[in-house]
Amino acid sequence: MYRCTLFGLLVYVLVLLSWCSAEETYLEHYTSADGLGSDVVHDIFIASDGTKWFGTDCGLSEFDGEAWSNYLVEPAAPGSRDCDRNIAKCVTVDELERMWVAFPHNGARRFLAGGFDRRIPGDDLVCCPTCLAWTKDGDLWVGSVDWIGRYNLIDGWRFFSEWSASSQPYGIDYALNFAEEPSGILWIGTYAGVWAVRNRGDIWDCYLSSPEMHNFRISVLDDGTKIAVGNDYSALGESRGLLYLSVDGTTWSMLTPDFGTYSRFTCVTSSLESGGFWIGGSGGALFYDWHQWRWIEAWYDLEGMAGDITDIAIDRNGDIWFSSCGYGVGVLRGGLAERPPVRMGISAEVEPHSPRTGLSIMLSAAIEMNLMLDLYLAVQTPDGSILFAPQFGTLSVPLLRNVSVHGREQFHDIPLYRLVLDHIPAGTYRWFAACTHAGSMDFASNIASCDWQFE
Repeated sequence: MYRCTLFGLLVYVLVLLSWCSAEETYLEHYTSADGLGSDVVHDIFIASDGTKWFGTDCGLSEFDGEAWSNYLVEPAAPGSRDCDRNIAKCVTVDELERMWVAFPHNGARRFLAGGFDRRIPGDDLVCCPTCLAWTKDGDLWVGSVDWIGRYNLIDGWRFFSEWSASSQPYGIDYALNFAEEPSGILWIGTYAGVWAVRNRGDIWDCYLSSPEMHNFRISVLDDGTKIAVGNDYSALGESRGLLYLSVDGTTWSMLTPDFGTYSRFTCVTSSLESGGFWIGGSGGALFYDWHQWRWIEAWYDLEGMAGDITDIAIDRNGDIWFSSCGYGVGVLRGGLAERPPVRMGISAEVEPHSPRTGLSIMLSAAIEMNLMLDLYLAVQTPDGSILFAPQFGTLSVPLLRNVSVHGREQFHDIPLYRLVLDHIPAGTYRWFAACTHAGSMDFASNIASCDWQFE
């Protein structure tokens, strides 16, 4: 009986393990060593032909899927201070698919035939552009410090300062991003608030603003739903990312991820495939499809991009692109896969210089929701048998039962089990660890494994 149960369990474990290995998706990472203009990347734009464009601290970078090309407004040696003149903050296209780039030290420039046009005459007031967008009316909107400009070929420039004057009790203000909704209302996220602009700039209304809240970004979904993020700095020495949504643009409600708050939000963008949205934060990203939250770095090693995630974009293949402040660009090929809510890893370590050397089993895990779990630890011996801790018998008994965990947490190298090596046959031992939902055999994690060679 045991032999039959053990064989079935072994097959089940190995099949699941191979499935997890085959499905595992990790972040592809590109930096300046690969040809990216700079590891500080501010913006991502995906052209209709699939080409990816990135606004970096040293010019505009193009990636065609195989090679990188970089474009500067002024000549500069990579990494030199001369690159300050080539900082590219934002990339967009007009109605004729011509690309425009915002350079804080060089104005809003059109990109044609591998080079940049001269500055638009009369843009002196928009002296330090931080973002730009083309609207359905054919207007180019340029955000800056204290001023926002609207430009078209017929009317030329019109400059607005209503928004900045209203925010002066909170200090200096500047525009961070634009988002146009289907009705034509233009939304602007600024350092101090969220604004709605109507009638090409004749009417300005502020909907989110607070002395303690800063760095607002906004995105508009296809159905017109507005998603805004900002950061609350009211707690001394700490920040807290806050998320707001609105259907009508007037009434806003706060939405909190199931597994708690984030330390800082840095961008928000819609996901066309699911109707959900993405939020970038300090060292990671969240995704919400209106049914569940996903903590992306827990499964896809996004924590390797340890700086702020500055922008997120999805291409026509479903690949998800992330830009960061200091760690280059990452991409998840094929998008998100369905995963259990716990990702685990184990390692076996031998203590040296001990009369009876001990073996320690270490556990690392990433968890993205609130769960009650049972934890199993098993070892495959050199003869192929699988034995379960703590008694090392053939019955699948949990090592720990009813463990309560709370989402969006990571644990590294937690001592899971220790045994003294005495009369253990030499050979290769493979350790397995997995979590099931408490009281069941439904897996709540991948099956982590590691090999340990004993001689």
